Amino acid sequence: MNKFDRENIGLWYLPSNPTERLTGTLTIEEDNVCKLKMAHNFNGLSGVGVNELPIIHGILSNGKEVTLVNSIKTNERWGFPGFPVSVWTCSLAVIGGLYNEANDIAISEIKATYESLNLWLNKRPFEINANPASSELFMHYKMPDVIKIENTNFNIEFTYKVNSSGNLYSKFEVSQTEFVKFLFKESVHYREAINVVDDFSNFLTLCIGKSVNCENFFAKDTHGKDITLLLRAQKDNSAKVKENEIIIKFSYIEDSFETCIQTWSAKKELLEPIIHYFVEAHEKGFHVPMSFLKVVQALEAFSRRMRHNKIWSDEEFKEMIERITLQLHAEDDKKLISGLISNEPRLRQRLNEILSEVNDVFEISSKKRSSYIYKIVNTRNYFTHFDESLKEKILDVDTMYYITKYLKLVLRVLLLRELGINNDLIKQRMSDNQELMSVKEGLGLIPPIELFKIEVQRSSKDDSMETSQE
Repeated sequence: MNKFDRENIGLWYLPSNPTERLTGTLTIEEDNVCKLKMAHNFNGLSGVGVNELPIIHGILSNGKEVTLVNSIKTNERWGFPGFPVSVWTCSLAVIGGLYNEANDIAISEIKATYESLNLWLNKRPFEINANPASSELFMHYKMPDVIKIENTNFNIEFTYKVNSSGNLYSKFEVSQTEFVKFLFKESVHYREAINVVDDFSNFLTLCIGKSVNCENFFAKDTHGKDITLLLRAQKDNSAKVKENEIIIKFSYIEDSFETCIQTWSAKKELLEPIIHYFVEAHEKGFHVPMSFLKVVQALEAFSRRMRHNKIWSDEEFKEMIERITLQLHAEDDKKLISGLISNEPRLRQRLNEILSEVNDVFEISSKKRSSYIYKIVNTRNYFTHFDESLKEKILDVDTMYYITKYLKLVLRVLLLRELGINNDLIKQRMSDNQELMSVKEGLGLIPPIELFKIEVQRSSKDDSMETSQE
């Protein structure tokens, strides 16, 4: 969505030598990777062998200032007679400002676009009314109101931009773009600002149920200057999100969203590794056995961080160890026995408690859950320790696939509850969730879903607004 040409010619120089300006072309690829192709080397012959530059400044032919951060020479050609041509690839391109060091890039606000943000916000700005009788079509557009959210270190705004195009003879198009803007109460380093943007994409992944990428970073620096940050965009090879697949839309939690996002920020440190597992599970396809092992690890981490992590109190555990080791005389024996006994619940107990906790949503019998837990534990232990005695007691590949999807849904429900989202809403949204229906069908918990029978009938009347003259 950036408004820059693919190839941008300009003059380029180092902050330490601003009078030596070399001609070069900045190429902006589709994934926002920026490459600078230029003639000659900075600092002449003394620049030969220099393959990394922390900062490169540039002035484009349209007058825009550019700062390239952490550039690496990825190609170089020499011609005799002639002159050297080199290609530099940067980790970040800042369009709109000159900064002598990366630490100088301080941000007061930043906004970004997100995949499926329009569907998640669930704000429809268009109304279309057709009148076939009079061959009229009325379209009304009203930009949604800006929504402002208070948070601890920054505030959030949902904002919009509209563009129109067409010749008013045969074509007219209106398109709206949705943004999430983060306004920092104190300026932050650009990397921290991008982390905030990325963190919100994790939140959207949790609500939507599919990995959500962010792109198009538009910001203001501490002086109020408008800048664009170009970083490599993550390619999305997954299927597009369908509106009915979104589990929690903004409109469902609008009244409590401020509390929800504040809870997200407050629990971020505790939940961060679990969120990382969750997002990673939605970014990649299913791989045996890694996808299974990662989601089990995520649930184990959730239990360890967010639920009771001790079987006995510290006093009870200490007393028990002393009682068991009382008859032992050698200190090494006492240490060995003490090390073998753990006060933490084992995976079987953790899974039993977690799956029972959310079963009002999933409605799976205790007998089935116990059977799943037995095989989940054996499968985890087999692929962790490769104990051949467990090989006949593990999940087959097909069942592992559906159990992994089931555990991912369990993790999502747990995380949504941690954010204070109403449990009745979660139950209602999960009750007709297609992924959950697919899991239950795959595990044999419900009969196969029958396909709809569709009949096509010829209409007796043409409702299109078409006129003809004979």
